[in-house]
Amino acid sequence: MTVRRLRAAAIALVATLCLVATVSVVEPAPVGAHAAHPASVKPGKQDERRHHQLGTLSVSPKKYYAGQGVRFSGTLPERGVRRVWLEFHMNRPGDRWTRVEGSMRRTDRAGRFSFRHPAPGMYNIKLRVSSAAGSTRPRLFHAVDEMMTLRVRPRDGAWPVRLERSRYRHSTSYPAVTGEPFTVTVDTAPHGGPVLRGRRVILQRRLDATTWRTVGRGRVTRSGTVSFRQDVARRGVAVYRARTDDWRRGLSNIGWNTSFPISVYVLDRTGAGPRPPRPTFGPRSRPAPPPGELARPRGAAGERFDWGRPLFDFAFEWGESLSDRPHRGTRLRGRWKETSTGGGRVGRHNGGLFLESKYGVVAPRDTGLGDRGTTAATLRGNARATGRWEVRMRTWELAEPGASYRVKAELVPVNAAKRACGARTITIADISPGSRQVRYGVTTPRDHRAWRGRRNDVRIRQVQHAYAVEVTDSRITWFLDGRPTATVRNRKALPGVPLTLRFSLVGSGRREMRHAYAGADWIRGWDLDRGRSVRAPKLLRSERHQLGCRGPRR
Repeated sequence: MTVRRLRAAAIALVATLCLVATVSVVEPAPVGAHAAHPASVKPGKQDERRHHQLGTLSVSPKKYYAGQGVRFSGTLPERGVRRVWLEFHMNRPGDRWTRVEGSMRRTDRAGRFSFRHPAPGMYNIKLRVSSAAGSTRPRLFHAVDEMMTLRVRPRDGAWPVRLERSRYRHSTSYPAVTGEPFTVTVDTAPHGGPVLRGRRVILQRRLDATTWRTVGRGRVTRSGTVSFRQDVARRGVAVYRARTDDWRRGLSNIGWNTSFPISVYVLDRTGAGPRPPRPTFGPRSRPAPPPGELARPRGAAGERFDWGRPLFDFAFEWGESLSDRPHRGTRLRGRWKETSTGGGRVGRHNGGLFLESKYGVVAPRDTGLGDRGTTAATLRGNARATGRWEVRMRTWELAEPGASYRVKAELVPVNAAKRACGARTITIADISPGSRQVRYGVTTPRDHRAWRGRRNDVRIRQVQHAYAVEVTDSRITWFLDGRPTATVRNRKALPGVPLTLRFSLVGSGRREMRHAYAGADWIRGWDLDRGRSVRAPKLLRSERHQLGCRGPRR
C-alpha cells in the first residue's frame, strides 16, 4: 500500500509541474509589438475596422428632377487609385445596399472622385459611393416632380365680353373669344423646381382621346417659361397641353413629359358659347376618410412561385419616359401609349408610373372641379397570348364630394379590332380608393360569357398590393400579394390572341369625380418557361354579360 501511495504522489507531482510550465509559457510578441502587451486584435479586424471608416460625399445641385445629372464629389477613407460605384438603399427596415448599374468610376491617387450620374426618382432613398476599401457617408435623395402649368390671357389685356369668372379654375379652365388672339404661357417650374433653360416645349391641341396636334414650339427661357400666341375662329372648347422633349445635357437622362390638359371655352363676341359645367356629383357624396399610413409592400407571385427573371420590368426609377424601354428584363421591348378623355394625365411620381385625375401637386389643395373622364396607359410592343403579368399598385383620393374613380389593371388584345368593344378582356384587378373590394375576372364575346370574382376584405386606400394573373393554354389564375385567389379552367374563357397591359383611371363620362391618384410601383411580365404553374382552390363560374359592340360600351 505504501508503494502504491508513493507512486500516486509522484504522478500527481509530475502533472502539477507540467501544468505550471504550460501556464508560465508566454507567446512571443509579434514583430513591432511590446512583449508585455501581445496583440489583442485578431487578423482581419483592422481591415474590417478600416472598411467601416466613412469617406465624404457632397451632391450638387440641391434641387433636381428624376434623371437629372447631379455631381457626386468626395473622398474615400483611403488613398489610392481604385474603382468606385454608387449604391442605393430604400431606407426601409430589412433593405440592403444595392449597386447602381452603370455607375462605375475611378478615384485619383488621393482617393478623390468627382463624376455625374442621373438622380433617382424614388423619394427618401439613400445613395453612397462605395469601393473595396470603404464607402462614403450616405446622402438622402428626394427628386422634385416635373410639373408644368398653362395659363391663358388675352393679348390685349382684357376680353371684350363679360365673364362669369367663378366658373373658371386656374390651371384647368380658361375663357377666350372668337377672333381675339390670346397667349398660352407654359411655366415649367411653377413650384420652384430647377429651370432647364433651352429645353424644347411643344404646345399641342387635342383632336381626340389619343391624338394631339402640334400648334407651337418654343424653348424654355431663364424664367422657366415659354409663351405661344393662339386664336380660335369658332366658338367651342379647345383643349391644350404642353409637352417637353427629352433632356440629355450634363449626363442627364430626363424623359419627355406632359402637362395636364386645360380647357379653353371659346365664346363669340356676344358672350354666347360653352362654359365650364357646374358640378354633377354621383350618388356617393359623403366625404372620403383621411389617408391611411402607407404600409410596407406585401409578397409577390413572381417571387413566391419562382417565375424567374421577367421578360420586362418597368419601374421608372431614373427619369425614364413612357417611350423608354423597360429598366430590366430579358426582352427589353415596349413603350406606353397614354390617353385621356378628360383632365387627367399619365406621368411619373416617386419612381413609378402615375395617373392623376386633373392638375394637382399631390396635396389637399388638389380639390375642386375638373376631375372627369378616363386616363389610361397601354403597353405597346411586348404582347403575348399566354404568360404571367404582375403589377404592384396603390390608389387614394381626396375628401370631397363625388363618386370614386375605378382603378383597373387589365389585359386587352394588342389589336384594338379584337377587343370587341370591351368584351374580350382579362381584368387583373378592378379597385376603388373608396372601397375594400378587389374585382377580377375574364369576359369573352363568345356567347357573352363572363367569369368574375371578388374579395371584399382588402384594405385598398394608400396600401400597395401586388396583383397578378397567369394565362396558360388551359386555364387562368389570379393572385393577390403572391397568393392564388381564383382559377378558370374553361378553354372558352381564353382570349387566344396576343394580350397587352392597360393601366387606367376610369371615370363616368362627364360626371364630376373625387380627385384621385393611382400609382404603379413596378409592372412585370414573364413567359411560362420557369417556376410553378398553380391553381387556386376557388373556381369561377360562368355568367352572362352585356358588354360588346351591340351592348353598352365600356
